[in-house]
Amino acid sequence: PGVLARLTVARDDQQCVVRACASTATLQHVFDKCDARVVLDTNVTCVSAPLRVTNKSNFELLMRTGAVLRAGPRWASGEPFVAVSDVRNFTWRGGGGDARVAPAAPLVDGTGRQWWTGDNRTPHRPDLVVIDGDGVTIDNVRLLNSAKCHLRLLGANHAVSRVAIHSPNYLIAPNTDGVQIAAVNVTVTDTFVRNGDDSIVVKSGAANVLVQRCVVEQGNGYVIGTGTFDPPVCNITFRNSVANGTAYACHIKFKAQQHGHLSQVVFANITFHNVLLAGIEICQQSQDCALDLPQNTTVSVEHVTFRHVRGTSLTYGARLWCSKREHAAPCRNVSMYGVDLHDGFCDVRHVYGPSADVTPAACAPLSGDSHR
Repeated sequence: PGVLARLTVARDDQQCVVRACASTATLQHVFDKCDARVVLDTNVTCVSAPLRVTNKSNFELLMRTGAVLRAGPRWASGEPFVAVSDVRNFTWRGGGGDARVAPAAPLVDGTGRQWWTGDNRTPHRPDLVVIDGDGVTIDNVRLLNSAKCHLRLLGANHAVSRVAIHSPNYLIAPNTDGVQIAAVNVTVTDTFVRNGDDSIVVKSGAANVLVQRCVVEQGNGYVIGTGTFDPPVCNITFRNSVANGTAYACHIKFKAQQHGHLSQVVFANITFHNVLLAGIEICQQSQDCALDLPQNTTVSVEHVTFRHVRGTSLTYGARLWCSKREHAAPCRNVSMYGVDLHDGFCDVRHVYGPSADVTPAACAPLSGDSHR
């Protein structure tokens, strides 16, 4: 009772309502002791060191209008600001207006400027929120200025909706991925990302992922890649979404010496405006599209479809580069239908598959199949 009193918490059998915050220890105590529901009350601000929510079932975290959860002075361990693990049926939602447009929507602030140096090798930068469990729902929350990744999803059966993510560009805030997905059975819907690295990215361990009705700006767009890719990554769909002023719109990338298999990928009804580098890009050998590296990636790329992808790029309309080496992993059954890249420059190398109604025609995959 004394700990809860220092937090100004109203507690009953159903919930703990936090009306004022005193310290990290007491806030952590609330998450440890309250079994069903924790509420951060209207306009309450909690400044805290890293928090852990673990071993919960059928649990809810509600942040009411104007509630703020803010990272305190920097810590050296590199652990996430909010780590949710070993949970089942966990709901995190915000009250008030739509987080994408309402300035008073609940906020999780990573205070990333105290970690940013402009160097992507700066050590011990923490992620803002890491989810690892079964059946996590996140709805109507703003995520601001993470030191590194804003939202990392592990585990299975997650739903993210109406989340707004903001951080500066890569030169100021490198590696600040928006949503990073390495989980199974995930939907990300009606989410806005303006950040300093991959906007929404699918990585190793992901399968059955749907990203839809999202808008991304400034970062790297809708991305698949970098990671071990073992086990295979499959059944990934990005659809009905927009990219404005990002580096890429639809981007598949790997690093040298990676291995695995990517298949059953769809980019459908994607509109992009003034992307900086490429509207559509596949880089099988390196994330910078280098060719003939001393060591090949062994990530095969198969059954990837671009359907009704349209927009303008300042550099490439499409750049599709895969290895020509005899023992390289295949890059085939890549299809394009109803793709309009306006007058964008295109460069297609060793990527094979069917196409129809592609503008410019030079952007289409090569017909037939590779020699492998």
